[in-house]
Amino acid sequence: EGDFPSCVPKTDEVRVQKVGKQLAEHEGELVYISEKLEGTSLTFVYRNTGNWLASLFGKDYTFQICSRNRIVYNSRSGAAMPNHYGCEMNDKYSILNGMKSLKRNLAIQGECIGEKIQGNIYNINGKDFRAFLIYDIDAQEYLPFADFLHITMLLNIPTVPILNINTPLVNDIKYYVELSKGMSELNPLVKREG
Repeated sequence: EGDFPSCVPKTDEVRVQKVGKQLAEHEGELVYISEKLEGTSLTFVYRNTGNWLASLFGKDYTFQICSRNRIVYNSRSGAAMPNHYGCEMNDKYSILNGMKSLKRNLAIQGECIGEKIQGNIYNINGKDFRAFLIYDIDAQEYLPFADFLHITMLLNIPTVPILNINTPLVNDIKYYVELSKGMSELNPLVKREG
């Protein structure tokens, strides 16, 4: 359907080994730590068009489901890749309806995990979605953790496992590398991806 929407950053998380300068600059700031999951990236984008005429027909928004690099569903054209995980997760969690109810231009980003995805290392029946970021399209920034949690709870969308909250950022790359080596919260028989 097209390239990833330019109004939202792609979900390419940076390795801690590449952010030494940022660790030093933000040392002591409170952060949260989550588990990085082994799956496939999904982004759900909801944007209100602001067109009053379109609103009369219930078409005053654009809803897109994206893989890491492409749009796989677009409400404007109705085009969808058949049997795509994103469409399944939208149906499972009513993501479009939830995002409509918020009346905000947002992108919910997360990982789809489970059967037929990256070897299903978590041994999950079926497929599941775990959110890890929410991007405010109007402000062009990610929501603070408290807002992220509030919205995911409000919409009943599960998050990636949260390992720690309100913990001071440490200027120590080795500390975070070691932390990433623990066992998964989803399946304690496998190591975390990160």
